[in-house]
Parts: sequence; C-alpha cells; structure tokens
Amino acid sequence: MPDFLQETLLGNSLITWLFSIAIILASLFLGKAAYWLLSNSIRTLAKRSESELDDLVLEKVEKPLVFLLITTGIWFGLKVLKLPEMMETAVDSGYHLLLAIVVAWTLTRLFDIFNDYVLKAWAEKSDNELGDVLLPILGKAVKMLIWVMAIIIGLNNAGYDVGAMLAGLGIGGLALAMAAKDTVS
Repeated sequence: MPDFLQETLLGNSLITWLFSIAIILASLFLGKAAYWLLSNSIRTLAKRSESELDDLVLEKVEKPLVFLLITTGIWFGLKVLKLPEMMETAVDSGYHLLLAIVVAWTLTRLFDIFNDYVLKAWAEKSDNELGDVLLPILGKAVKMLIWVMAIIIGLNNAGYDVGAMLAGLGIGGLALAMAAKDTVS
C-alpha cells in the first residue's frame, strides 16, 4: 500500500476517508438503482395484477424506502470514520431521528391508502352523514398522532429527554381543548 494512503487527516487515514466516501457514493448509487427498479420493473409487475392496491402501496412506499436506503448508507459511511465523540453522537442522533421520520412518512402514506379504500367505502355505504363529517377529522388526527409519536420516539432514541416535551404537549392539549370547546359544541 502506498505511503500517502497512510497519511492522516482529522484523525483518519486517507484510505479510511476513501472507504467512507466509497460507502456513501455506493449508497447513493444503490438508492438510485432501487428507485429505478421499484419505478420500472416492480411497478410493471404490479400493474399486471388485477388489484389496484399493490400499485398504490408500491407508489406510496418507494420514496421512503429509497430515502431510508440512502440515509443508512450515509450513516454507515460516517461510522467508518473515527469522529470526535460529540460529532459521532450528533450523527447517531440525526440518524435515529431520520429513521423515525421515515417510519412516520411511510405509515402516513399507508394510512392514506387505508383511508381511501376502507374508511371512505364504509362511509359511503352508511346511511348517515356522520361518517362523511368525521372521516376527514379522523384522518388528520391519526396522521398527526403518527407524526407526534414518531418525533417523540425519534428524539427519545436520539438521547433527548422527552418527559418535559410530553408535559408541554399535555398542557398545550388541555389549553387547545378549552379554547375549542365552544367550536366543538
């Protein structure tokens, strides 16, 4: 191995930097390849089926999956490096937060499918208008709950104390409920 590859830069040898960059570039390439594969090959197979549901699920999950693949590759690429403890903690915390966001993104997109195909069909079959009125409110509430839970879980996994945030959300929810009681009634 040539001597210049053993030179250190910011505590890492040049070969380590090159390996880290190679992992990050490979993850970008794999993300692009996965997007192409999902968009073209697998979508073509899904269109051959009689069900429209598999097409919708594939459409809703392809972007979050590709983002997760690229994010994980970048995280692995950065984990190869010997970073200062504070920076390594920031990388891990950021990855855990992004992981929770991707899960929430995927779940809300899948809930959209469930909402459109199950709940709206149920509301159309019912004779009363209660389902038509409550369905949009229920959909927004479920999505908001998914995002709030994902952010809380992501921040907790990233090492932040979420107890104070939960107490603040409880007090904020109480204030919102008191302010909206006339509107709801």
